[in-house]
Amino acid sequence: MSNRPAGTNAVIGKRILQLRKELKLTQGDLGKRVGVSKATISLWEKSETKPKGENLLKLARALSCTPDFITDGKASAEPPVQSIPLIEKRYISDYVAGVATPFTDPGPNSAAIAAAFNAGPRTFAFMEDSTGMAPRISPGDTVYIDPGVTPAPAEPVTGVWLAIVQGAPVLGSLDRTPSGIVLTFDSKSAGWESIPLSLDQLAGKMIAFTPAWL
Repeated sequence: MSNRPAGTNAVIGKRILQLRKELKLTQGDLGKRVGVSKATISLWEKSETKPKGENLLKLARALSCTPDFITDGKASAEPPVQSIPLIEKRYISDYVAGVATPFTDPGPNSAAIAAAFNAGPRTFAFMEDSTGMAPRISPGDTVYIDPGVTPAPAEPVTGVWLAIVQGAPVLGSLDRTPSGIVLTFDSKSAGWESIPLSLDQLAGKMIAFTPAWL
């Protein structure tokens, strides 16, 4: 059974606070998902103001509950599951930089992936549109990136990573060279040569992907 506050006597702010903590989100994280400032989340949690209209709907989605639970305590007593935002590729740089970013729901696989791969609170998804990692990752596949994962110093780097190159997100593998790290690609076609990187260009590691045909 859940210990969440419920019923008409419960304070809306306490519900928001408890749901946020259950999802291990900071006020800033939640604000970015809803598209409001950290200060606004703080005001809601203190019950100094209340989320309304579109903000209430976005807040409910970000907290994986219904709007009725936030306002009236009417909802399932089951704990929420993490909902991973699906972001258009053009907004990834903003999201990684902490700018409030529009997003949608990537579908029913999102919660299962978050749980199975222990996704961090800033994990996001996007639909790949390039052929750089084909055939492993093909255009139309949904890719899940955890920005909280960084390469361990002086250890072999495995897996697929997302980097921001000249303002654009690029998916590839990482190799260590005597002069630093480089982003490499599965595709051997012209235009997919390795790219030297600095660590601050990394946006996170791919933790999962779902093929377009699923």
